[in-house]
Amino acid sequence: MRDFGVGKSSLEEKILEEIQNVADDLEKMKGAEITSLVKVMTKASCNVIHNLIFGYRYKHDNESLKHLIKTMDNIFSGPGTLSASGLFPLLNLLMKDNLKLRREGLSTLKKYIEKHITEHRESFDPGNIRDFIDMYLVAEKEESKRKSVMNPAALLTSIIDLFAAGTDTTASTLDWSFKWMIQYPDVQKRCQEEITKVVGPGRVVRLSDRRHLSYTEATLMEIQRLSNIFIFTLPHVAVSDTTVNGFRIPKNTLIMPSLISVHFDETIWRDPKEFNPGRFLNESNEIINKEYLIPFSIGPRICPGESLARSELFLIFSNLLHRFEFSKVDPDDVLSFEGITTVTTSPSPYRLKAELR
Repeated sequence: MRDFGVGKSSLEEKILEEIQNVADDLEKMKGAEITSLVKVMTKASCNVIHNLIFGYRYKHDNESLKHLIKTMDNIFSGPGTLSASGLFPLLNLLMKDNLKLRREGLSTLKKYIEKHITEHRESFDPGNIRDFIDMYLVAEKEESKRKSVMNPAALLTSIIDLFAAGTDTTASTLDWSFKWMIQYPDVQKRCQEEITKVVGPGRVVRLSDRRHLSYTEATLMEIQRLSNIFIFTLPHVAVSDTTVNGFRIPKNTLIMPSLISVHFDETIWRDPKEFNPGRFLNESNEIINKEYLIPFSIGPRICPGESLARSELFLIFSNLLHRFEFSKVDPDDVLSFEGITTVTTSPSPYRLKAELR
């Protein structure tokens, strides 16, 4: 993924193309009530992954895109790691309808991916690397020269993982972002003023602008700290007997580190449950405390899509704020920030409107 350009201009252009389509969708609504912003964001995040892997994107009203998103919903929605069936997968056997839906969805997604892999093998040109699959085929040929064999099943699994980790999580984070913005219009206004000052009218925000948009970056960090898309990491197992802070952890113990315990730790954050982007800035308006923000986990098992997700979140969030004013439909609307936890934690239903600035 680094070779293909995660965080570089090639990926940036794909994200910016998607942002333009999101902006067009919002502009067509002409300030009308929006109750499903997450659907627009899901199309965008799914399209970025699709373009990265397969080399092309869909129009937002394309039926194939809608079917692909529906298929992933069937696979990845439902009980998450915090539920009983998430902690004890055997309980899924008691939920036969849900299990059947997931199996059918996974079968459909596998066929969709395998079709693209076959087409890529037939049209592969080492002088024209188009996407993630082509990068794999390059590596595969290099390994064959060393008389080593790559596992084709790993490519299929990697693609499924990219869709699973890169679609719902990014869309949910963006959904949270604009919910926080309509709750705190003063923060939104300060972000917009910073973007206007740095970028100016008539130009899109680019990744190269990020180092000059400290308050906007700090706002995104605070959104991730409070929203906690993943409350725990995925389950892991201790590979040997060990002791952590005086607690003995035997070999083969199931471990699920708590990310939210760090994000709400009162010894790290002052008033941790308050929304305050300023906690990530020093007096010189420089980013601080970023080592304590771990929405992608930490260490060797950190989310492999972190760089991609950070690029998407920054570009989509900043460019939409640059172009639109987001607000409550009714100033008296009371918003809940408790969240709904399944595989990820998404915001509870709310409504907003987007008007051109």
